[in-house]
Amino acid sequence: MDETGKKTIRTLVHSQNAVMLLTLLSWLVIQAPAVSKYYPPKTKLMSVESVLTNLKEHRAHSRNSNHKNAQIDFAIGRLEALCYASHIQSVPIDQDEFSRTGITWPLYDEGVRKGDASSTGLPFEFEHNPPCLPAADHLQFKVKTPRTEGEKNIALRHLENAQIFFSKAVKEDPALLEAELSRGWCYEQVNEKAKARNLFRLVLGKAYQVERKVVWFGLKGHSITEEAAEYLIPLLDPKRDQHEIQDTIKKVQEIKKLFRGTT
Repeated sequence: MDETGKKTIRTLVHSQNAVMLLTLLSWLVIQAPAVSKYYPPKTKLMSVESVLTNLKEHRAHSRNSNHKNAQIDFAIGRLEALCYASHIQSVPIDQDEFSRTGITWPLYDEGVRKGDASSTGLPFEFEHNPPCLPAADHLQFKVKTPRTEGEKNIALRHLENAQIFFSKAVKEDPALLEAELSRGWCYEQVNEKAKARNLFRLVLGKAYQVERKVVWFGLKGHSITEEAAEYLIPLLDPKRDQHEIQDTIKKVQEIKKLFRGTT
């Protein structure tokens, strides 16, 4: 066979290999489980009292695992904390989930977290299991000053309720550090700094041990270690606790590299 014939055969072989490869890739794409694109849920505003009543009734009759019950308690505590901080009268809920299950899972985006009741409620870290405030949502709410004495009293009752449900969540699931962090935040709001400081230390230590061992890919946002440090450091004495502050900053810097990556 001359050189031209050999070249023709090689071309055919390569072409057949390419076709086989494309066929295989096409088959894999078809067989692979569908990766659903995220679409924000439909939302509607509902009164805070209605949402709280619904969630508390759901929790009272819940036969879920301790972990899921803890998430329900945490969601109730978060909404109570939001009411304390922002004095809002309504909150967005997942309309589709409410129609399907009758449960009023509240949704919080950055606007709602800062007390903007007109926000659309599109969640910035939404999960469907359960379809409520995500367990990873540990960012605390911005506190607005009450306008009247009556508003202040109502806010404090919400804060007390928040502490109760955060405590229940921790009891149900001690690994739910977001609830423990929120307990510390509640103590700080009533100036019980020693209790708040101890809880922030506890959460930071536990979160650091977990987050430093996880391999993160891409941007993962705010870590619990970083959040706990943000609350802890202002409660430490710059001189007496100098070494603890430096150690805390060092841990945060380490976790930031893991969460955000380095370039």
